[in-house]
Amino acid sequence: MIFDCEYRIGPILFSIVFFLICASASFAETIVSKTNSPDWVALDFAELAMRAPSEIIEDLRQGEYDQAQAKLQQAARHAPDLETLEFYLHEAERIRRIQRDYSLDTDGLKQALDLRIRDWTQQELDQWIAEGRFDLRVLQGVVRFLGATASNLFFRYPELRPRWLRSDYSDFGQARLKTAQYALGEPRVNNAGQGARRFHIRMTVRVNDGAVHAGEIVRCWLPFPKETSFQRNVKLLSSSRAAIIAQNSAPHRSVYMEQAAPDDGPAAFEIEYEYTAAPRYETIDPDIVTNYLPTDALKFLHEKPPQIRFHPEFIELADSIVGEEKNPYWIAYKLYDWLAHYADYSFAREYSTLNDIPLYVYRNRYGDCGQLALLYMTLCRIKGVPARWESGWMIYPEGKNLHDWTTIYLSPYGWIPVDPNFGLEARKNWGGLNDEERELLFGFYFGRLSPYRLVANDDFGEPHTPAKRYLRSDTIDFQRGELETTTGNLYFDQFDYELNILSNEPAQ
Repeated sequence: MIFDCEYRIGPILFSIVFFLICASASFAETIVSKTNSPDWVALDFAELAMRAPSEIIEDLRQGEYDQAQAKLQQAARHAPDLETLEFYLHEAERIRRIQRDYSLDTDGLKQALDLRIRDWTQQELDQWIAEGRFDLRVLQGVVRFLGATASNLFFRYPELRPRWLRSDYSDFGQARLKTAQYALGEPRVNNAGQGARRFHIRMTVRVNDGAVHAGEIVRCWLPFPKETSFQRNVKLLSSSRAAIIAQNSAPHRSVYMEQAAPDDGPAAFEIEYEYTAAPRYETIDPDIVTNYLPTDALKFLHEKPPQIRFHPEFIELADSIVGEEKNPYWIAYKLYDWLAHYADYSFAREYSTLNDIPLYVYRNRYGDCGQLALLYMTLCRIKGVPARWESGWMIYPEGKNLHDWTTIYLSPYGWIPVDPNFGLEARKNWGGLNDEERELLFGFYFGRLSPYRLVANDDFGEPHTPAKRYLRSDTIDFQRGELETTTGNLYFDQFDYELNILSNEPAQ
């Protein structure tokens, strides 16, 4: 976590952090008694604090994550029931994953800055640390930084962008604008649209050498497109093993395969498929939007712990944003507009390491696409607007990436896409667009999407088909694939994935 919120840790721990990082800096001997920092143990391990021995929580507060993990594994051996055993093992694995996300030591951070910021200085680095610009923790007495913390300077601190050495993000705005203009420029015929495109995709997953033993059975789930009014004619062309395709109604649609790990190389899985995607947009008249909700939309008004909870502070927040507004369209729009001003985009920790992601985003004022979507969904549900998860990949001609967004139900129009991340991007203008272009994009992503999306999920945190036996690598989303053996899950550091767009043509 970064220190971008109105919470604080104790002065002793914060002083240790600064001393370990900046022992030679002029402020190293300064006793910092107050800072804009969250108590990350309280935020990350709230449930654990209620259920585990207090000594484990104290280990976490002291940064002794290895020790806390070992104690949880020991406690699991003496758990009174299966539910407690699974909880302890889950928390022990989550601690391991958190440590993996904090992959940079101080030298690693400096190397990352060398690749990103022109002519940065040690004095600046000391100042940025003092200001809390980096996501850091003390783990086993060593200061560790989140792997993406240097990249996040671009999103959170606009004054540094002129010194940015990489072009990773400078073309994002133009790419979004191009696809939005494509969608808006195409005449619309029902949901099919004239701008529909036919995609041919290949996805490959390879288990890393040494991750499994020869002969061990590896089970694999790969994301597969859902059939919808805007995404149709889905066809599996080939699979490297006998495949089970999840029903279209599955929240996480997948192709399942399994194989024995070979003697002469890593286990690998591959599928090819085609589908047709159309632009999604309605010309919505807010004056005819009603409060009517069909039965299948009602479930998306409720809490879904641990990730969607109606905390009192969220209820108060939603009320303050929406005011006396009763029209569902304007309620959803006000929340969309508020989030675009309030938060910053940031590369994030793995979702499985976070409990209560919306609270994490709200208190830190940053998050990635799915984290922003979960906060938006929470606020919409509180105010009576059904909101559900949607995700897969964005597959622009200029590039591809994992992506998450939302849909909301507005009668009589049905489920309408809303992309809080891209709306925020337009407002914060880290894509190099002029004011008119930014406003076009901000409006576009409230109710519209281009065909350059691959949708595999319409809910989050649901079971796979067939069900996994072990804790998922991503407990929320499903885009990179999931793998396991007969003895345990294979985490993201144990396999590689690749999605290739083999063709992208106008649909016939």
